[in-house]
Amino acid sequence: MRVWILRLWNALTYDLPMLVKVELSRRVPTLYPRLSMRPRYAGLNITDNCNMRCVMCNSWRTTSREELSTGEWKAVIRQLRDEGIRYVGFAGGEPLLRKDLPELVAHATTLGLHTELTTSGYLWDEARAQSLVNAGLKSVVISIDGVEEGYEAIRGRQWSRVEHACTLLAQAKRQGTLRVVIGFVLMKPTLAHVEAVKALSSRLDLPLLISLLDASTYLFRLEENRKQFWIREEADREQLAQVQRSLVKAKTVDGLIRDDFTSIERFSTYFENPRQPDLPCAVSQTRILIDSHGMVFGGCWAMGSYGCLRVQSLGEILRSPRYRQAQRRMFFKDCPGCSCGFRVTLKLSLPTQLRELRLRWSKRLRTRVFALRSSS
Repeated sequence: MRVWILRLWNALTYDLPMLVKVELSRRVPTLYPRLSMRPRYAGLNITDNCNMRCVMCNSWRTTSREELSTGEWKAVIRQLRDEGIRYVGFAGGEPLLRKDLPELVAHATTLGLHTELTTSGYLWDEARAQSLVNAGLKSVVISIDGVEEGYEAIRGRQWSRVEHACTLLAQAKRQGTLRVVIGFVLMKPTLAHVEAVKALSSRLDLPLLISLLDASTYLFRLEENRKQFWIREEADREQLAQVQRSLVKAKTVDGLIRDDFTSIERFSTYFENPRQPDLPCAVSQTRILIDSHGMVFGGCWAMGSYGCLRVQSLGEILRSPRYRQAQRRMFFKDCPGCSCGFRVTLKLSLPTQLRELRLRWSKRLRTRVFALRSSS
């Protein structure tokens, strides 16, 4: 009940006002500077190091050194709170490689921030789970792009360890100690693995959230991503269409698919043009991103950084002309395009939300009609 109350409060106090501001700025660009769109979420890549071997990622191919210390990260988190940030996501690289992660989560929790962790799950075990829950961790996204041999081909690590982590996380979800979601990266090599991951999601009763391959961020900037992994050939597009139909059906039936109907619709158009020029980039206004060396990226990795927290305070960066100009460029899509945070952008688009309401109503109506026919 408390979760639904929080969601309703957030919708009324933040999402709805942001939706209005985004729509006004989209229709009347001269209003953009006057409509204050303040971020409330911070994504923290607390390390760029990783123990996985994902085919689409750069992190594990190099070693990152001289990353922010525990004390420096605590100071960053304190500045985030002072600037009105309320949600903090710990990611990487692999954040579980940082032994001070529970300490950082506890610090954020003490400051009243909601904490989330994105992990491969390979290092997740009972001891780490308990320490992070005790520290106040609220949510976990475990990244899975296949099962068994399919997983190992994409992630380059042993599936059995990740399967055990999924079991532990499903148990934590049932006990109400953590909110857990399975994250899946959709790209050419994983099209064939969607059904297996859906089955895993259903078996463990863990919601499934689809992300799209992003070739422009600093993590995924690999030549292979555009040449080998991008969904562009006719056969791949037909397979993607089948995946979309399957996800819509699953969402209609059991509700475990976390993506909205309009998000699923956008999968195909994204691979045609990742810039999506018809949608202003709302997510770039709602968050900031900080890498392991204290570089502030605003709301988008693809646009580069706008200051370093080892040199300036967060407030100085957020109020600098350089940052404000970058925010405007991001909003009006003067950018290469990416899939990072596209759900938030769709959520804060009035035309998209109206279509989502129509789709949900039609799906529910069809489901009820089918149920009545089956019973008669």
